[in-house]
Amino acid sequence: MKHPKTHAHAAGEARPEGVASEADALTAKVDATVEPSARIAELEVELLKLRDERLRAEADLQNARRRAARESDEAERRGETRAFGAFLTLIDDLERARAAVPAGDAGGPLLAGVALVLSRAMDELARLGISAIDPHGEPFDPHAHEALLSAASESHPAGAVSQVIARGYRHGERLLRPARVVVSTGPAEGQGS
Repeated sequence: MKHPKTHAHAAGEARPEGVASEADALTAKVDATVEPSARIAELEVELLKLRDERLRAEADLQNARRRAARESDEAERRGETRAFGAFLTLIDDLERARAAVPAGDAGGPLLAGVALVLSRAMDELARLGISAIDPHGEPFDPHAHEALLSAASESHPAGAVSQVIARGYRHGERLLRPARVVVSTGPAEGQGS
């Protein structure tokens, strides 16, 4: 008949009933020599430390979730901006094609087709919550306009947008593309008031 082992067992190996490991015996011996009130105080300190670690881990997890959500939203915005940018370029091309039609062909089928496609594209933008920025005559705003040129203008005061080269677009409050404009420098010299 085999005798139960008296030395420490490997992790995961079951101990024979009634046999304590050396570590359990040592812990029991130390616990017997420590005053109960001191042991309680020690355990309370350990409990506070573990609670603090748990709270910190929860805060770290919440921060990681917020950061991941923010990064995901930002990636989605960048993707939308890239896709909308390509669509807006096509709209610019359609507008230039419509403007390039000679005055005598104003009622031609080509112009009507371009106008129809442009109208549908603008309707789709509106459905997606995208609005055009057409700042003609408004004061120049560097947050919404991109000044390509500045030129004298008899009909616009200095600092106003005298010509819109390409409309800008917003998606809600977010600027997708600034309006590309010519900014007036006021009336030409010798002709102002």
